[in-house]
Amino acid sequence: MVDHNKTVAVNLDRFERELVGEFACIVLNLEIRERSGEEAARRLAHALEVVGEHQVAVRIDSALRGHVGMLVAAMAERGDVLLTDTIPEYGRRTLAGRTLIGSQHRDIEPLLAPLRNRRKDRRIELADSETYDDLDILARRCVRDGLIPADPGPLVARVARATLGLDPMTPEGSRWGAKRVAFVVGTRDPQTLKQVRRMEELGFP
Repeated sequence: MVDHNKTVAVNLDRFERELVGEFACIVLNLEIRERSGEEAARRLAHALEVVGEHQVAVRIDSALRGHVGMLVAAMAERGDVLLTDTIPEYGRRTLAGRTLIGSQHRDIEPLLAPLRNRRKDRRIELADSETYDDLDILARRCVRDGLIPADPGPLVARVARATLGLDPMTPEGSRWGAKRVAFVVGTRDPQTLKQVRRMEELGFP
C-alpha cells in the first residue's frame, strides 16, 4: 500500500540528507543542463554523496543535450547501466543504437563507446524500445537484474513503480512497499512550472 499524501518538490540546492530516510523515492533536479562541465560534475557528485548507497536512476535529455556522457559515466561508477531514449507519445523511439523521431535520427553509440572502453568491468547497455509495453519490460529487467536506468523519464518512472510494488508483473522478491513517495519536479521550463502549479491546485504540499 502506497501513501501518496506526502510529497515534496526539491531542487539540489535545497536537498537535505534527512530526506533520504524520510521518503521511499526521491527524484532530484540537478539543474545542470546549462552549466559548465566542471560545475555539472560538482553538483552531481554532491547529490550522489548525499544519496549514499541508495538505489539511483538518471533522467537524460531526450535530444541528448547537456552532459549525458558524464551522467551515464557517474552511474557506471555505481553499477551496470541500461539506457534507452524513448517517449512514445512524442513518437520518439530507440532502434539499433539510434534515437529516432519522425525522419530525424541521431546515433547514441558514439556517446557510450568511450565509457565502455574506460569501464570494461561494467555493462552499459543501449536497449531498443518503442512502446510503453517495451518500457515496462525493460523496467522489470532493471529491477530484476539491478540495472541503473537512464532515459528521458518514462523508463525511470516505470522502474520506480515496479520497485515500489505497483507493477504486479514484477517478481515479489524484487519489489518493496512504501508509505511515502517523494516527487521532485524537473527544470525551470515554463511547462514544468505550469505542472507544479497544477500539483498545488490538486492539493500536493
